[in-house]
Amino acid sequence: MLRTSLLALVAVIPLVVISQLPGCTVVAEGEGEGEGEGEGEGEGEGEGEEIVGIDYCRKLFSCQLTEDIQDCTVVVAAELENAAADPAAVCDTVGAPYTALLTCLGGLSCEALDDPEDESCAAQNEALPVETNACLSGFGLPAAAWTCPVEYFGDGDCDCGCGFADPVCEGEGTIEPGSVDEACDFCFDAEGADIDCSGAAEGEGEGEGEGEGEGEGEGEGEGEGEGENG
Repeated sequence: MLRTSLLALVAVIPLVVISQLPGCTVVAEGEGEGEGEGEGEGEGEGEGEEIVGIDYCRKLFSCQLTEDIQDCTVVVAAELENAAADPAAVCDTVGAPYTALLTCLGGLSCEALDDPEDESCAAQNEALPVETNACLSGFGLPAAAWTCPVEYFGDGDCDCGCGFADPVCEGEGTIEPGSVDEACDFCFDAEGADIDCSGAAEGEGEGEGEGEGEGEGEGEGEGEGEGENG
């Protein structure tokens, strides 16, 4: 799950007596005359650009789930830039639902954010396109040769046996379906089923035994006896 109810980091600004501000003078009692002329023209416009995910990042910080609000917002901004820069049309549909998810998470409680079973933002999460991980990661969408679920591509785990290299594997692992490699986090067979990457689940054993026994035995006996009776 992600994050929640926001303790806004509000700067406490003390009240300031107007006479203490630069350029202000207080005249207590008395009379005075003076002339002054002055002209001044000025125009000013300013709008603060909304930082996407700021409430979410503040919530993470207040819940002690991140150490730096700025770093958090930089990551969010980079993810959205990755999606916007991807030439695949589907990545254009990621920004709005992802922002909606962050907004929802930014309004949760710390307990809800830290609870993987919490479903407060389930609707927003389900609204994300399956290509979201690939679009936000900067790896872009996988080639057509990728046979595993598209949401597994570039999601932080090294997926093998998907017909196309997962960039998370950084050149290690294997792409052939059904093959295994201990460098992989997950391995898949040709039908897309998850298999043990160590290959420990498979084993063959053969045994052959031959035995021969021969036994021969011969025995001969002769006996003669003579006897006379007279």
